[in-house]
Amino acid sequence: MAPALLAAIWLPLSCAASADGLVLGGGLADGHLTVGAPETDALLRMEPLFGITFGDGQMLQPGEMRLAELSEDGRRARWEHPRAVVEIELATDGPRLLLSGRVTSRSGVIIHVALPHTFQVVGPERRRLLWPETLGVELNADFLRGDASLWLDYPPAFCDFVSAEIDGKAVHIHRAEAEKRPLPATLHVAGGDPPIFRRFHWMHVSEGESWRVPAVAVQVGGELRQALEDYKRDCGLGRALADKLDPRLLARWRGMAEGTVLPPFANMADVAQELRLPAILQPVDWMRGGFDRMYPNFLPPRDDYGGEEGFRAFIETAHGNGHLVAPYTNWTWWCAGWDGPESRPAPIYATHGTAALSKGLDGQPIFERYGPNYGYTVTPGHPIAAHHRWETLNRLLDDYGADFPYFDQVGPRRWILDLNPALPDPAAYGAELMAIHREMAEGLPVGGEFGNDRALDFLCAMNYWCVPPLSGHPHWPGVDSPPWPSAQGRSFPYALYLSSGDALVSIPDCLSIGGLSWSMVLGGRVGLGWALTGDRLRGDLGPRVRWLQELARTLGPTRGERLVALEYLAPRVLRAEYETHRVIANFSERPWPTGDGHGIPPSGFDLDGQAVRAGQYVSKDGGVVSAFRLKATGRALQLDARGLRPGWPAPESPEER
Repeated sequence: MAPALLAAIWLPLSCAASADGLVLGGGLADGHLTVGAPETDALLRMEPLFGITFGDGQMLQPGEMRLAELSEDGRRARWEHPRAVVEIELATDGPRLLLSGRVTSRSGVIIHVALPHTFQVVGPERRRLLWPETLGVELNADFLRGDASLWLDYPPAFCDFVSAEIDGKAVHIHRAEAEKRPLPATLHVAGGDPPIFRRFHWMHVSEGESWRVPAVAVQVGGELRQALEDYKRDCGLGRALADKLDPRLLARWRGMAEGTVLPPFANMADVAQELRLPAILQPVDWMRGGFDRMYPNFLPPRDDYGGEEGFRAFIETAHGNGHLVAPYTNWTWWCAGWDGPESRPAPIYATHGTAALSKGLDGQPIFERYGPNYGYTVTPGHPIAAHHRWETLNRLLDDYGADFPYFDQVGPRRWILDLNPALPDPAAYGAELMAIHREMAEGLPVGGEFGNDRALDFLCAMNYWCVPPLSGHPHWPGVDSPPWPSAQGRSFPYALYLSSGDALVSIPDCLSIGGLSWSMVLGGRVGLGWALTGDRLRGDLGPRVRWLQELARTLGPTRGERLVALEYLAPRVLRAEYETHRVIANFSERPWPTGDGHGIPPSGFDLDGQAVRAGQYVSKDGGVVSAFRLKATGRALQLDARGLRPGWPAPESPEER
């Protein structure tokens, strides 16, 4: 919650004041505020102070409303209009300005509230802005002075936190209190003179109702890590892995590599038999009708791939070899058919029609398409959907023996306004989406697609199946470049300050040198690829998979450590420091020296910790050798073109051998 108001430093009308390193200017009566630091000009200007939008499209800002009340200390103001009332309250907390308020609808439905509405970056030196797309993007000065414009919904944005560097000062902007019920928001940044940043909430405030706007903090100065920790604490976000899982399960799970297995079920069983060490096996395309078809009627398993008998045999074989089984599930939409022959709706849709489907503001179901397959968004907490979901999940876990589910679309799905009457109000869709997955995940090491900070209290793994390039934009199919020129942004995964310790990043394809490097610098788990087969494990893939599994087991005690520091050593060389180890990932085009005679090849990494050293290094013959070494015992395992063998590679620089 916002702290109590301190001794008055905000003076009425237009004036300036300072306290604890925070310099404030303007005033509520002026319709704008400025924020700066001692011995600097203003860094940010907030104008207009607020904006509200009705469902019929009308927008109101301070200029369209009457200032009806202003407190003597200038900290509280009330604006009125025939259609709405807006109240704003200011407070200070050390170097932070806190703004909160309340909106009341007198006529019509309010669907957007922005408070503040627009942050103008008025400080002359604008170095960068951290943007919460994927796990974090650093937009540089070229972007801020250019004409590009980006919009991002939260979710799928990871957090409600941006940070800018202006005139050598860090300025952090974020929500600053826990929400009684989480609501979606939209973020907007645009370059120019001045660059601007906007954020607004989506809600549904009906006529005669009020909604309290959560406090927003504007902080000048302070380290990024501490500001993110303050944001996480203020908003009541996250839960540590150690608090989610039984200690024995956690110790077992975090030392396992994870691999996707494809049917037929006999192939899945073959993979389970061939893997030399326990792993997390994720069946995909196992369900009735196939991938993205017949959802949510996943059971019985596909007849053409072995049916119930084959699926049960796979799980039995997996458990007999020490593996955990996590079948793919998706509880966010219902399939209505597909292009081509034999198209038909999922049985639950054929039986119940649109009753459990989400309804947009036009009152119609919300259509979705995935390649040739199509259907509709489902209202998460609808009783029909809930009954079927639990019936299916209980059969998967208790009858078939799967260990825990995998949740698709938990992170990347945009939170909508849903008029289905099963919800307490249309803005409750996102809260219900989180609630149903939280309930299903309790006590289980569940992973989901992507992530956001509101899911950190139940997700244990966040699957970023598309490796983030330096631009920070995911490689979606058919998308070859980010929405800004590549020279104007790069990955800067500051969301790890929020997620590390609560959930592991999962990069599925660590068979590639770059995929493994991303996983290591993100503190993530080891992935064994998309489509393991027994034949490949018995062939050329076997040594690589064996080394990766050994690496995962060796690094197990370090998975889930908190991020301590994050920096670029060079434009394409990223360094991350965790509690007991640090990682350097080299995404440049040339080898990067480690300082002890080794060289990190392009797309490679070097991990050095209290207990282990691991990485991918340039070999004496110019190739690449993957290796790890336990410091206490000296046990080492290396893999290169000659195969898998014990030992640690010699330095590639002869003078340092």
